[in-house]
Amino acid sequence: MDLTKLTVAGERVSDLVQVFPDIETEQHEDGGGRVSIQLETDAGDPFVRALLRIEAELLLHDADGTPDDLWRAPEKRRADAFVELFERLREATAGSPTPRAG
Repeated sequence: MDLTKLTVAGERVSDLVQVFPDIETEQHEDGGGRVSIQLETDAGDPFVRALLRIEAELLLHDADGTPDDLWRAPEKRRADAFVELFERLREATAGSPTPRAG
């Protein structure tokens, strides 16, 4: 599968997966966790643009949704956008080997 031809949130998948090596995860005892990424400009720009586009979609959904949707905190919306981006990447690359940078 040619990742340079697939797009997610307006960005090429091949550009988005460049950040994979920079992702660090941490599991907490309570079942929660933390994900952090140190983004370099070249790899980070497409990733940030994709996140912003998805966050904007979620904001519009919240504005048109139920009263409960209106009170989703910006931090929660950003976290939801992050998860949604990875879900879309997974769906876009379904049936292919794990996407790798480069």
